[in-house]
Amino acid sequence: MVSGMRQETLYDIFRHRELSYEQKIVEIGRVVEVGGLSEVK
Repeated sequence: MVSGMRQETLYDIFRHRELSYEQKIVEIGRVVEVGGLSEVK
């Protein structure tokens, strides 16, 4: 039971980090679009 709780906690931590990275990627994408750098591919 303890290992299950530990696994869920680690999953939540990694999932939160993954969402954080996804959010940063979206924000960077918006900055690139606004800056006109989207032409450089």
